[in-house]
Amino acid sequence: MMIALLLTAACPYLFLRVTRRRSLGWLVLPGTIASLVVSPWFAWNAAKSGTIMQSSADAIPAMIRVLAPQAKTTAEAAAAPQIEWQRSLADSLLVQAATGKPLLLVLNIDDETFCEQFAKRTYRDPAFIAATRGYVCLIASGERHTDSDYDAQGRRIECPRFGSCTCSEHINNGVLMFTKYFGGQSAAPRHCGVAANGKVLFDRFLDGSMTTAIDAIATHAATGKSAPLPQDLPALLLLRDAAARAALERNYLAATDSGRKAILSAAATAVSEPFDLLRIGLRSEARSDFELAANALEKTATKDALIDLEDALARCDDAKLTVALDAAVARIEKDDAAAKQFAQHRRAALAALGKAATAPFLPSLSKAAPALDRDAAEAALDKAEAAGKHEPRDASLQLAIAFATLNLARSLQEGNGSANLMREDARRIAELARKMARGEEQLHLADALRTILFAESGDLASAQRCAAEGMKCLFEKGFDGSPFWVCELLRAAAQSAAAAAYQKSQQDANAVAADEIAAAAYAFLLLAKHHAHTAADVQKAAQLLAFAGARRDAQELLRDGLQRFPDNNDLHAEYRTRLALDRGALALRTAYAAFGKSAEDQATAEWFAGYADLVAAEMFVKQSDDRAAPAYKSALARFQISQAQNAGYADSAQHFSVLAHAGLALILHQQGDAQGAVEHLLLARTLRPASMGEADGLARKPEAVLLRIARELSAAGKQDLADQLTKGQ
Repeated sequence: MMIALLLTAACPYLFLRVTRRRSLGWLVLPGTIASLVVSPWFAWNAAKSGTIMQSSADAIPAMIRVLAPQAKTTAEAAAAPQIEWQRSLADSLLVQAATGKPLLLVLNIDDETFCEQFAKRTYRDPAFIAATRGYVCLIASGERHTDSDYDAQGRRIECPRFGSCTCSEHINNGVLMFTKYFGGQSAAPRHCGVAANGKVLFDRFLDGSMTTAIDAIATHAATGKSAPLPQDLPALLLLRDAAARAALERNYLAATDSGRKAILSAAATAVSEPFDLLRIGLRSEARSDFELAANALEKTATKDALIDLEDALARCDDAKLTVALDAAVARIEKDDAAAKQFAQHRRAALAALGKAATAPFLPSLSKAAPALDRDAAEAALDKAEAAGKHEPRDASLQLAIAFATLNLARSLQEGNGSANLMREDARRIAELARKMARGEEQLHLADALRTILFAESGDLASAQRCAAEGMKCLFEKGFDGSPFWVCELLRAAAQSAAAAAYQKSQQDANAVAADEIAAAAYAFLLLAKHHAHTAADVQKAAQLLAFAGARRDAQELLRDGLQRFPDNNDLHAEYRTRLALDRGALALRTAYAAFGKSAEDQATAEWFAGYADLVAAEMFVKQSDDRAAPAYKSALARFQISQAQNAGYADSAQHFSVLAHAGLALILHQQGDAQGAVEHLLLARTLRPASMGEADGLARKPEAVLLRIARELSAAGKQDLADQLTKGQ
């Protein structure tokens, strides 16, 4: 999707996430969520013009498909016979040390003839699987076969090609296996057996027959029965075997409330790094489960749990627990470049939050200065030039001319070619004034003006160089932050520093850009307090905070921003992204229910709350969660209120209502309520026929849902209901 690609390029937070260890799976999720949440921008503009966007399928489906398991979860896959691939090389070596079994290291690639036969036939053959029980097995493959490694509830999504492992695991395994065992050679298929003493028992690749490797595996397999998995919790938590990990996760998912708490409490002292288990707890909607999982993570985290620490910090509302999680990051940053980067970026952002909240000039930022129209701006420039003419070496007078020139350029209509010439004049005068400056105050004002003008010309590197000195003008005695140029200074300083931080991270995934983040975050946070700030300023500030690891603070900034800009589509899109990614479907619904109650413009609030309900409903569907139907019903009610209060929303509200009716109809049909399902589909078709052919977030078109239900009703002997659906088809 083009939108997703553009967002991935535009939002540096997404770039940072895809450089982490589990990036190739778990972290595909943020980009696809972004592809969903911007879609109301199209619907919003369509509502104003009376037309709907071409297809909701352009926006919703990608995210929801990724939120759902595309392969079997751990619990679902447990019953199917399969090779017990270990999750990591570290686990494999420890399991080998405990069992004495040889390693079976496998390299498999897509679209190679023998590799395809091994993956699709041999690795599923019961006899071959039985032979692999005499090994500690590890698979490496560089291709991804699912969009994500975990679903919205933190459950593993196993690779459909190999089973047992996730796609990121078999991708990451390859990097280590190439270095340690394969000498950097990538010939595949490859099957290598390594004894517990390190002796290579066989290394089969570039064979003319698959049988050679199959026979070697059968010959060198360890004999004797494997020890059965223990049933008690402490024993399971000691093991790093993939089967033990999977059993532990199944037990947690099947446990009662007290059972889950017992498992999470015990995990706090585990030495087996049970991060996949804790991840499920971290995504729990139960606050107590989350806090137990976060406490356990804080005590057991290694560098491999960095992403989980980031996600826990994004959800944590308890100050004491947040401190403990930050301490865990500090512990692992000593030996891990990614953790060091995250820790330093986050500390820089949090320090900026504190500094901005206590700035002495803060009250003046909220006071609006008198508006300056073109006539007033010209008069002010004439006056400044008259004064400066008599004292051409007076830096303060020259600065007054430069600021007046900038104000006049701002007062001109957009597209007026004279504006750029005036800005260039202002920059030139500021340069001269700086050379004549007497005292730091004049130097700071000159650099403040240069920062603005460099940024407006697109020279962000020069703007950043000037901003450090220019921002010091804010601390001059009696500083007044109300003029519009102060807003422009803060915006220029923020955007130039942010651009430098993003560029540094893009050039080196582990580069530390703490200084740039500190400068950008401080300026952005002050900008968000200025009376002239925009919704785009809030959005960019939130993206910077998220990039820096302060995702919870980004959520709060966006929430507060919507109080001032309640009808801004981009800001809502950013807010939904944060909530869906960081807190889940229920939190998304809860936040928008609160937004609907507090907003002055109820028509607007109900539209956005209805859309949030629709997104949440489809997330619930993919989780097989019974709360999908209530969410669909809430979306329908909110869209109805919205269009009743403002006819301008009717077309877009009706379009999304059609999708909600169809989604709800399918649920009712599956529950046995045929009459209810038919009623909703008939309402959908009547409401907006053109939307019947548009896909929802689950890639389902209402028309296709209607035909499917009609067929199934007919097959069930309910022809009268089926005929109601197919009439006129």
